[in-house]
Amino acid sequence: MKVLISAFSFALAQEDAADMENSKIFQAIEMDNGRYSNYRNSLDRKYARSQERISSILLRQSKEKQSAVLMCWKCTAENMDTCYEKGEIETCDAGVDSCGLEERRWGGILVGVELGCKTRTKCHSDISANFIATTNQCRPTETGHSICRQCCSSDMCNRGWTIRSESGWQYDYIS
Repeated sequence: MKVLISAFSFALAQEDAADMENSKIFQAIEMDNGRYSNYRNSLDRKYARSQERISSILLRQSKEKQSAVLMCWKCTAENMDTCYEKGEIETCDAGVDSCGLEERRWGGILVGVELGCKTRTKCHSDISANFIATTNQCRPTETGHSICRQCCSSDMCNRGWTIRSESGWQYDYIS
């Protein structure tokens, strides 16, 4: 009987020790859950702050776009294909109301293009200089050096733009 009581006492002691260990484990889990909850709340706050920052940046850019009237394709390259591939969108400043195209040729062969935002005044000046008798800068089909300039006035109108004739260089696309 003593052995049976001893075994029973030992079993109860083991059970109490297991209950205490389980209690410690549950306390640790509750502490971890609290830490996890705090960590999760911290992440939620950081995420919310970053979303607010992104929203404010987008709102600012939207306001800037509303004040800037025009977007043009911007690049400097040896030909229009390269310009099309490597160029980027340029948001023009307020008051800049045209997209420019400049082609440089040597002996009738295209050797460079430049595209970007330009004021209407500068465009009219450049276009008129294309065929002024004293300078006659634009000679796209002749030998020698030629610089032809043209402008347009709608979003991205200069992207991939190619002018095939002298009359295309003379035409006023922005009036």
